[in-house]
Amino acid sequence: MLALLGMDDEALMQGLEARRGNGRNDYPVRVMWNLTIAMKVFGHRPVESLRRELARNSQLRSICGLEDFGHKKHLVPPPRVFTGFFKLLAEEQAAIDDMFDAMVLELGERLPEFGKEAAGDGKYLDSYANREGKGPNPDAGGRVVSTPGGV
Repeated sequence: MLALLGMDDEALMQGLEARRGNGRNDYPVRVMWNLTIAMKVFGHRPVESLRRELARNSQLRSICGLEDFGHKKHLVPPPRVFTGFFKLLAEEQAAIDDMFDAMVLELGERLPEFGKEAAGDGKYLDSYANREGKGPNPDAGGRVVSTPGGV
């Protein structure tokens, strides 16, 4: 998968690995990052869709760094592992932004016309924006509940 090779993500990976420290490492940071990229590349919006694909596709598991052997209880990471990793990624937004900016600069150097004229539809991008809401809902697990009609 070329998307995994095309990113200079080493600084992000080292930062995430340093934060993990000596904790459990059933699903290493680099594997979870590869799974996150695969999720986007192959259009698996919910984590469960990616998990089903990983359960049936041994080549994708191999490309992403999941081993089909060993002592793991689960061949594919359970949903809670993805949730925890996504929280970690959210805390590393500055490093992700730096990585993205570097890729844009490199693309601009390779393609002199890059960015001069552009059109695109952002609908395919996931949106995680928080809408202005009523406040915390004790039944929502800390999520903000939006007002009718949203903002």
